[in-house]
Amino acid sequence: MTKSKQALWVTGAIILILLLSVPCWAQYNPGLPLDANCVGLWNMETITASEADASQNSNTLLAGNATLDNSIYVQGAGSADFSSLLGMYRDDTDLSSDFPFKYGTTNKVISVCAWFRLDDFEKTQVIAAKWASDSTPPIRGWWLLAGASGNLAFQIDADGEAADPETASITHTLNTSIWFHVGMTYREDTKAWTLRLYDSNDTTVYSNSGTFADGGVWLSDVPFFVGSMSDARALTSLWYPIDGKIDEVAIFNDILTADEIDEIRQGTYGATAAGRQNWWWRRRHNN
Repeated sequence: MTKSKQALWVTGAIILILLLSVPCWAQYNPGLPLDANCVGLWNMETITASEADASQNSNTLLAGNATLDNSIYVQGAGSADFSSLLGMYRDDTDLSSDFPFKYGTTNKVISVCAWFRLDDFEKTQVIAAKWASDSTPPIRGWWLLAGASGNLAFQIDADGEAADPETASITHTLNTSIWFHVGMTYREDTKAWTLRLYDSNDTTVYSNSGTFADGGVWLSDVPFFVGSMSDARALTSLWYPIDGKIDEVAIFNDILTADEIDEIRQGTYGATAAGRQNWWWRRRHNN
């Protein structure tokens, strides 16, 4: 091999390594649209007045003030840009009947996966929620948030009142301008929760799990939100909007394993024979 060819080969290899190390690629996740337990999937690639649901359901989100960013993203070809304004939402009455914690449901098992990137972490910001701020009657249930102290948290409320919510969290600083992937699970029958956070900067997975002392999520007809929440069903005020970007949000009505959350992050969910077998099993057994 001549020196010029060797240098060209080395340069190409370095470029490839750099490209693979940056979390901005067209992830596929072929298993997500085919998994019947994935009841909501928003790839954040065609945002206009709404963002279509790519799962087997039709849980299209109204875009609120979110806009498409096709230059800074992780999955596919774009992300949702939130600039501390009203985020995406879908009214409870319009959610599919298998959506977890929909008003009147008996389905009280949920998993959430999402990518997010903060522009500011010195305030509380909503990633996803079925929760609203002070209102009468109480309308708080669950929410996944980036806390004002710069950590990831998941909070539930059993009676809809803000005085006694229960909180699960991961102690890891959510720095700005870095993509994070979060996986959250909770089931009401055992009160067990898990949180799994991937930091694309240090390429490390941080995790925590436990059981809530009281447990319970208050069921109400508050909308499902991504990127903010409102003080009431009428969306008259804005609470805890995210200043940053969110990409590929997936909601499941069953419990994801740690391996499945990692596969979703890596874009390989359902891509392998084992993966295909896994989500076919999940479709049949609805665990």
